Amino acid sequence: MLVIMNNHNENNNMSKNTLTKIAISRANINKFRVKRIISLFPICCQKFVLTFNRLLTKKTMKKFFLVLLSVPSFIFGQIIFDKAPENFQLFPRNDDNLTFVFFSGSISDNTFNHFKLKVFKNGSFYGQKNIEITNKKFAFNVTIEAGLVEYGFKIYSKREGLESLWFEAKNIVCGDAYIITGQSNSHASSKKATYSNSFARSFGVKTGYEKYSEEDKKIRWGLATGNCKNCKGDQWDTGYDGGWFVKNSHGVGVWGMELAKLLIEKHKIPVCIINGGSGSSTIEENMLYPERISLETSFGRLAYRVDQADLKNSVRAVFYHQGESDNETMERSLYYGDNFDVLKSDWLLVYKGLEKIYLFQIHPGCGGDFQSKIREIQNQISKI
Repeated sequence: MLVIMNNHNENNNMSKNTLTKIAISRANINKFRVKRIISLFPICCQKFVLTFNRLLTKKTMKKFFLVLLSVPSFIFGQIIFDKAPENFQLFPRNDDNLTFVFFSGSISDNTFNHFKLKVFKNGSFYGQKNIEITNKKFAFNVTIEAGLVEYGFKIYSKREGLESLWFEAKNIVCGDAYIITGQSNSHASSKKATYSNSFARSFGVKTGYEKYSEEDKKIRWGLATGNCKNCKGDQWDTGYDGGWFVKNSHGVGVWGMELAKLLIEKHKIPVCIINGGSGSSTIEENMLYPERISLETSFGRLAYRVDQADLKNSVRAVFYHQGESDNETMERSLYYGDNFDVLKSDWLLVYKGLEKIYLFQIHPGCGGDFQSKIREIQNQISKI
Protein backbone atom coordinates (compact mmCIF):
# COMPACT_ATOMS: atom_id res chain seq x y z
CA MET A 1 0.00 0.00 0.00
CA LEU A 2 1.34 3.40 -0.99
CA VAL A 3 -0.57 6.50 -0.01
CA ILE A 4 0.90 9.98 -0.44
CA MET A 5 -0.94 12.93 1.05
CA ASN A 6 -0.19 16.61 0.53
CA ASN A 7 -0.79 19.18 3.22
CA HIS A 8 0.01 22.84 2.62
CA ASN A 9 -1.53 24.08 5.84
CA GLU A 10 1.18 26.14 7.51
CA ASN A 11 -0.42 25.51 10.89
CA ASN A 12 -0.43 21.74 10.59
CA ASN A 13 0.05 19.69 13.74
CA MET A 14 2.94 17.54 12.62
CA SER A 15 5.41 16.90 15.42
CA LYS A 16 9.05 17.90 14.87
CA ASN A 17 12.17 16.01 15.81
CA THR A 18 13.70 17.33 18.96
CA LEU A 19 17.30 18.40 18.32
CA THR A 20 18.03 19.96 21.66
CA LYS A 21 18.14 18.33 25.05
CA ILE A 22 14.84 17.84 26.79
CA ALA A 23 13.96 19.06 30.24
CA ILE A 24 11.50 16.69 31.87
CA SER A 25 9.34 17.37 34.92
CA ARG A 26 6.56 15.38 36.55
CA ALA A 27 4.03 18.10 35.80
CA ASN A 28 5.19 19.02 32.31
CA ILE A 29 7.45 17.75 29.54
CA ASN A 30 8.94 20.69 27.64
CA LYS A 31 10.36 20.12 24.21
CA PHE A 32 12.56 22.68 22.55
CA ARG A 33 12.35 22.03 18.86
CA VAL A 34 14.61 23.39 16.21
CA LYS A 35 14.63 22.82 12.50
CA ARG A 36 16.94 20.21 11.06
CA ILE A 37 18.56 22.10 8.24
CA ILE A 38 20.00 20.10 5.41
CA SER A 39 21.93 22.16 2.91
CA LEU A 40 22.55 20.06 -0.14
CA PHE A 41 24.17 20.12 -3.49
CA PRO A 42 22.50 17.58 -5.73
CA ILE A 43 24.19 14.34 -4.71
CA CYS A 44 25.97 14.02 -8.05
CA CYS A 45 27.46 17.49 -7.55
CA GLN A 46 28.53 16.63 -3.99
CA LYS A 47 30.83 13.96 -5.35
CA PHE A 48 32.25 16.47 -7.83
CA VAL A 49 32.92 19.04 -5.11
CA LEU A 50 34.43 16.52 -2.67
CA THR A 51 36.73 15.03 -5.30
CA PHE A 52 38.13 18.37 -6.38
CA ASN A 53 38.30 19.65 -2.83
CA ARG A 54 40.90 16.98 -2.04
CA LEU A 55 43.04 18.10 -4.98
CA LEU A 56 42.97 21.83 -4.31
CA THR A 57 45.79 23.80 -2.76
CA LYS A 58 45.13 26.87 -0.64
CA LYS A 59 46.14 29.09 -3.55
CA THR A 60 43.66 27.54 -5.96
CA MET A 61 40.81 27.15 -3.46
CA LYS A 62 39.59 30.72 -3.89
CA LYS A 63 39.55 30.40 -7.69
CA PHE A 64 37.69 27.14 -7.43
CA PHE A 65 34.86 28.66 -5.45
CA LEU A 66 34.64 31.55 -7.90
CA VAL A 67 34.11 28.96 -10.62
CA LEU A 68 31.45 27.23 -8.54
CA LEU A 69 29.58 30.49 -8.11
CA SER A 70 29.16 30.66 -11.85
CA VAL A 71 27.23 27.37 -11.85
CA PRO A 72 23.45 27.89 -12.32
CA SER A 73 21.80 28.83 -9.01
CA PHE A 74 19.49 25.80 -8.88
CA ILE A 75 22.49 23.70 -7.86
CA PHE A 76 22.79 25.76 -4.68
CA GLY A 77 19.12 25.69 -3.75
CA GLN A 78 18.67 24.94 -0.05
CA ILE A 79 16.04 22.57 1.28
CA ILE A 80 15.21 23.15 4.93
CA PHE A 81 13.49 20.14 6.45
CA ASP A 82 11.29 20.49 9.50
CA LYS A 83 10.55 16.78 9.21
CA ALA A 84 12.11 14.02 7.13
CA PRO A 85 12.98 10.33 7.60
CA GLU A 86 16.50 9.18 8.46
CA ASN A 87 18.46 6.19 7.22
CA PHE A 88 17.56 3.02 9.17
CA GLN A 89 14.71 4.75 10.99
CA LEU A 90 11.88 2.69 12.44
CA PHE A 91 8.45 4.29 12.38
CA PRO A 92 5.95 2.88 14.90
CA ARG A 93 2.97 1.07 13.46
CA ASN A 94 -0.57 2.02 14.39
CA ASP A 95 -3.57 -0.24 15.03
CA ASP A 96 -4.07 -0.60 11.28
CA ASN A 97 -0.54 -1.95 10.84
CA LEU A 98 0.49 1.25 9.06
CA THR A 99 2.55 4.36 9.71
CA PHE A 100 2.87 7.84 8.23
CA VAL A 101 6.27 9.07 7.07
CA PHE A 102 6.14 12.86 7.20
CA PHE A 103 8.05 15.36 5.09
CA SER A 104 7.78 19.10 5.61
CA GLY A 105 9.93 22.16 5.18
CA SER A 106 10.76 24.95 2.78
CA ILE A 107 13.15 26.00 0.05
CA SER A 108 15.31 29.09 0.08
CA ASP A 109 14.41 30.42 -3.36
CA ASN A 110 11.95 30.13 -6.23
CA THR A 111 14.16 27.96 -8.41
CA PHE A 112 11.39 25.37 -8.78
CA ASN A 113 7.77 25.09 -7.64
CA HIS A 114 7.50 21.34 -7.39
CA PHE A 115 9.63 18.25 -6.98
CA LYS A 116 9.23 14.54 -7.49
CA LEU A 117 9.17 11.95 -4.73
CA LYS A 118 10.12 8.40 -5.66
CA VAL A 119 9.40 5.54 -3.26
CA PHE A 120 11.27 2.22 -3.24
CA LYS A 121 10.33 -1.04 -1.54
CA ASN A 122 13.10 -3.59 -0.92
CA GLY A 123 15.21 -1.72 -3.44
CA SER A 124 12.65 -1.81 -6.25
CA PHE A 125 10.71 1.16 -7.55
CA TYR A 126 7.32 1.30 -5.81
CA GLY A 127 5.68 4.60 -6.78
CA GLN A 128 6.14 8.31 -7.29
CA LYS A 129 4.33 11.58 -6.81
CA ASN A 130 4.79 15.18 -7.87
CA ILE A 131 4.87 17.41 -4.79
CA GLU A 132 3.80 21.02 -5.15
CA ILE A 133 5.68 23.81 -3.37
CA THR A 134 3.47 26.69 -2.22
CA ASN A 135 5.01 29.94 -1.00
CA LYS A 136 8.34 28.11 -0.75
CA LYS A 137 6.79 25.55 1.62
CA PHE A 138 5.88 21.89 1.30
CA ALA A 139 4.22 19.27 3.50
CA PHE A 140 3.10 15.74 2.70
CA ASN A 141 3.21 12.23 4.07
CA VAL A 142 3.61 8.72 2.76
CA THR A 143 1.79 5.73 4.25
CA ILE A 144 3.80 2.52 4.53
CA GLU A 145 2.93 -0.91 5.89
CA ALA A 146 4.51 -2.78 8.78
CA GLY A 147 6.34 -5.96 7.86
CA LEU A 148 9.74 -7.32 6.97
CA VAL A 149 10.26 -4.85 4.15
CA GLU A 150 12.48 -1.79 3.82
CA TYR A 151 11.46 1.45 2.14
CA GLY A 152 13.53 4.16 0.50
CA PHE A 153 12.70 7.71 -0.50
CA LYS A 154 14.32 10.00 -3.06
CA ILE A 155 13.42 13.61 -3.81
CA TYR A 156 14.32 15.03 -7.21
CA SER A 157 14.08 18.46 -8.71
CA LYS A 158 13.69 18.83 -12.47
CA ARG A 159 14.84 21.65 -14.73
CA GLU A 160 15.24 21.72 -18.48
CA GLY A 161 14.50 18.02 -18.64
CA LEU A 162 17.24 17.05 -16.18
CA GLU A 163 16.54 15.48 -12.77
CA SER A 164 18.78 16.25 -9.80
CA LEU A 165 18.71 14.14 -6.63
CA TRP A 166 18.32 16.40 -3.61
CA PHE A 167 17.47 14.02 -0.79
CA GLU A 168 17.64 10.31 -0.05
CA ALA A 169 16.64 8.18 2.94
CA LYS A 170 16.89 4.41 2.86
CA ASN A 171 16.35 1.27 4.94
CA ILE A 172 13.16 2.70 6.49
CA VAL A 173 10.90 0.24 8.33
CA CYS A 174 7.60 0.18 10.20
CA GLY A 175 7.30 -1.83 13.41
CA ASP A 176 7.32 -1.78 17.22
CA ALA A 177 9.50 -0.01 19.80
CA TYR A 178 10.63 -1.30 23.20
CA ILE A 179 12.78 -0.12 26.10
CA ILE A 180 15.15 -2.19 28.25
CA THR A 181 16.60 -0.66 31.40
CA GLY A 182 17.82 -1.49 34.89
CA GLN A 183 21.26 -2.52 36.12
CA SER A 184 24.01 -4.77 34.74
CA ASN A 185 21.83 -7.79 33.96
CA SER A 186 19.71 -5.58 31.72
CA HIS A 187 22.44 -4.71 29.26
CA ALA A 188 25.43 -7.08 29.39
CA SER A 189 27.20 -7.48 26.05
CA SER A 190 29.32 -10.40 24.88
CA LYS A 191 32.06 -10.96 22.37
CA LYS A 192 30.18 -14.08 21.30
CA ALA A 193 26.98 -12.12 20.54
CA THR A 194 27.35 -11.96 16.76
CA TYR A 195 23.68 -12.21 15.77
CA SER A 196 22.47 -9.33 13.60
CA ASN A 197 19.23 -8.68 11.77
CA SER A 198 18.44 -5.89 9.33
CA PHE A 199 15.03 -5.52 11.00
CA ALA A 200 16.43 -5.09 14.54
CA ARG A 201 17.10 -1.40 15.08
CA SER A 202 18.29 0.88 17.84
CA PHE A 203 19.05 4.54 18.35
CA GLY A 204 21.98 6.42 19.83
CA VAL A 205 24.59 5.31 22.35
CA LYS A 206 24.11 3.16 25.43
CA THR A 207 26.21 5.15 27.89
CA GLY A 208 25.47 3.76 31.34
CA TYR A 209 26.60 6.44 33.79
CA GLU A 210 28.73 8.23 31.22
CA LYS A 211 27.84 11.72 30.04
CA TYR A 212 25.92 11.84 26.77
CA SER A 213 28.40 13.92 24.77
CA GLU A 214 28.05 16.01 21.65
CA GLU A 215 29.75 13.20 19.73
CA ASP A 216 27.21 10.73 21.12
CA LYS A 217 24.40 12.94 19.85
CA LYS A 218 25.70 12.48 16.30
CA ILE A 219 24.98 8.75 16.51
CA ARG A 220 21.44 8.31 15.21
CA TRP A 221 19.72 5.19 13.83
CA GLY A 222 21.47 1.90 13.23
CA LEU A 223 21.31 -1.88 13.54
CA ALA A 224 20.98 -3.17 17.10
CA THR A 225 23.83 -5.25 18.52
CA GLY A 226 24.49 -7.48 21.51
CA ASN A 227 28.23 -7.11 20.98
CA CYS A 228 30.46 -4.23 22.08
CA LYS A 229 32.75 -2.98 19.36
CA ASN A 230 34.56 -0.63 21.78
CA CYS A 231 35.28 -3.30 24.42
CA LYS A 232 38.92 -4.41 24.80
CA GLY A 233 41.16 -6.24 27.25
CA ASP A 234 41.78 -9.72 28.64
CA GLN A 235 38.47 -9.91 30.52
CA TRP A 236 36.53 -9.06 27.38
CA ASP A 237 38.54 -11.42 25.20
CA THR A 238 38.05 -14.31 27.62
CA GLY A 239 34.34 -13.68 27.97
CA TYR A 240 34.32 -12.39 31.56
CA ASP A 241 33.48 -8.77 30.81
CA GLY A 242 29.98 -7.70 29.78
CA GLY A 243 30.96 -4.22 28.66
CA TRP A 244 28.83 -2.78 31.45
CA PHE A 245 30.69 0.50 31.73
CA VAL A 246 31.68 1.02 28.10
CA LYS A 247 29.80 3.30 25.71
CA ASN A 248 28.21 1.18 23.01
CA SER A 249 26.52 2.57 19.90
CA HIS A 250 23.20 0.81 19.25
CA GLY A 251 23.99 -1.64 22.06
CA VAL A 252 20.95 -3.48 23.41
CA GLY A 253 22.68 -6.30 25.30
CA VAL A 254 22.82 -10.04 24.69
CA TRP A 255 19.29 -10.92 25.75
CA GLY A 256 18.04 -7.70 24.16
CA MET A 257 19.15 -9.13 20.82
CA GLU A 258 17.58 -12.47 21.67
CA LEU A 259 14.32 -10.63 22.43
CA ALA A 260 14.53 -8.85 19.07
CA LYS A 261 15.20 -12.15 17.31
CA LEU A 262 12.18 -13.86 18.88
CA LEU A 263 9.82 -10.95 18.18
CA ILE A 264 10.91 -10.61 14.56
CA GLU A 265 10.69 -14.33 13.85
CA LYS A 266 7.32 -14.80 15.56
CA HIS A 267 5.46 -11.66 14.49
CA LYS A 268 7.29 -10.83 11.22
CA ILE A 269 7.54 -7.20 12.35
CA PRO A 270 10.68 -4.99 12.66
CA VAL A 271 11.60 -3.88 16.16
CA CYS A 272 13.54 -1.06 17.74
CA ILE A 273 15.05 -1.65 21.17
CA ILE A 274 16.66 1.19 23.12
CA ASN A 275 18.63 0.07 26.18
CA GLY A 276 19.31 2.58 28.96
CA GLY A 277 20.66 0.24 31.64
CA SER A 278 23.32 1.35 34.14
CA GLY A 279 25.44 -1.28 35.89
CA SER A 280 25.01 -1.59 39.70
CA SER A 281 22.32 1.09 39.72
CA THR A 282 19.78 1.29 42.54
CA ILE A 283 16.11 1.68 41.78
CA GLU A 284 16.35 5.36 42.78
CA GLU A 285 19.09 5.91 40.20
CA ASN A 286 16.66 4.75 37.49
CA MET A 287 14.00 7.31 38.46
CA LEU A 288 13.11 10.62 36.91
CA TYR A 289 14.62 13.63 38.68
CA PRO A 290 12.85 16.75 37.36
CA GLU A 291 15.15 19.13 39.21
CA ARG A 292 18.19 17.83 37.32
CA ILE A 293 19.14 18.35 33.69
CA SER A 294 17.90 15.30 31.83
CA LEU A 295 21.27 14.19 30.46
CA GLU A 296 22.69 13.98 33.99
CA THR A 297 20.52 10.99 34.93
CA SER A 298 20.11 7.45 33.60
CA PHE A 299 16.38 8.09 33.16
CA GLY A 300 17.04 11.34 31.31
CA ARG A 301 19.67 9.93 28.96
CA LEU A 302 17.32 7.12 28.00
CA ALA A 303 14.35 9.48 27.57
CA TYR A 304 16.50 11.78 25.43
CA ARG A 305 17.33 8.96 23.03
CA VAL A 306 13.72 7.77 22.84
CA ASP A 307 12.57 11.32 22.20
CA GLN A 308 15.20 11.92 19.52
CA ALA A 309 14.02 8.73 17.84
CA ASP A 310 10.51 10.24 17.81
CA LEU A 311 9.21 7.21 19.74
CA LYS A 312 8.32 8.71 23.11
CA ASN A 313 4.59 8.24 22.62
CA SER A 314 4.93 4.88 20.87
CA VAL A 315 6.89 2.59 23.22
CA ARG A 316 5.00 -0.70 23.44
CA ALA A 317 6.70 -2.05 26.57
CA VAL A 318 9.43 -1.50 29.16
CA PHE A 319 11.57 -4.46 30.28
CA TYR A 320 13.06 -3.75 33.70
CA HIS A 321 15.81 -5.95 35.18
CA GLN A 322 17.05 -4.51 38.47
CA GLY A 323 17.12 -5.11 42.22
CA GLU A 324 20.52 -6.57 43.05
CA SER A 325 21.69 -3.23 44.46
CA ASP A 326 18.64 -2.83 46.70
CA ASN A 327 18.98 -5.87 48.94
CA GLU A 328 21.98 -4.97 51.07
CA THR A 329 19.80 -4.06 54.07
CA MET A 330 16.31 -4.97 55.24
CA GLU A 331 15.29 -1.30 55.18
CA ARG A 332 16.24 -0.85 51.53
CA SER A 333 14.51 -4.08 50.58
CA LEU A 334 11.25 -3.07 52.27
CA TYR A 335 11.15 0.21 50.34
CA TYR A 336 11.48 -1.52 46.96
CA GLY A 337 7.73 -1.80 46.34
CA ASP A 338 7.07 1.88 47.05
CA ASN A 339 10.05 2.91 44.95
CA PHE A 340 8.83 0.81 42.05
CA ASP A 341 5.47 2.62 42.20
CA VAL A 342 7.35 5.91 41.79
CA LEU A 343 9.40 4.56 38.88
CA LYS A 344 6.29 3.19 37.21
CA SER A 345 4.62 6.60 37.50
CA ASP A 346 7.67 8.19 35.92
CA TRP A 347 7.50 5.82 32.94
CA LEU A 348 3.78 6.42 32.44
CA LEU A 349 4.32 10.17 32.63
CA VAL A 350 6.98 10.29 29.94
CA TYR A 351 6.08 7.38 27.65
CA LYS A 352 2.42 8.16 26.95
CA GLY A 353 1.71 5.13 24.75
CA LEU A 354 3.20 2.56 27.12
CA GLU A 355 1.15 -0.65 27.13
CA LYS A 356 3.14 -3.16 29.18
CA ILE A 357 5.79 -3.25 31.90
CA TYR A 358 7.79 -6.46 32.32
CA LEU A 359 9.54 -6.75 35.69
CA PHE A 360 12.26 -9.38 36.02
CA GLN A 361 12.69 -11.23 39.28
CA ILE A 362 16.37 -11.11 40.27
CA HIS A 363 18.39 -14.31 40.15
CA PRO A 364 19.15 -16.19 43.38
CA GLY A 365 22.68 -15.32 44.46
CA CYS A 366 22.60 -11.78 43.04
CA GLY A 367 23.19 -9.10 45.64
CA GLY A 368 23.17 -9.00 49.44
CA ASP A 369 21.60 -10.82 52.35
CA PHE A 370 18.02 -9.76 51.63
CA GLN A 371 17.71 -10.81 48.02
CA SER A 372 14.91 -13.24 48.89
CA LYS A 373 12.91 -10.30 50.24
CA ILE A 374 13.37 -8.40 46.95
CA ARG A 375 12.41 -11.48 44.98
CA GLU A 376 9.17 -11.85 46.92
CA ILE A 377 8.33 -8.13 46.57
CA GLN A 378 8.92 -8.40 42.81
CA ASN A 379 6.70 -11.47 42.76
CA GLN A 380 3.90 -9.55 44.48
CA ILE A 381 4.31 -6.55 42.15
CA SER A 382 3.82 -8.85 39.16
CA LYS A 383 0.41 -9.88 40.50
CA ILE A 384 -0.97 -6.33 40.72
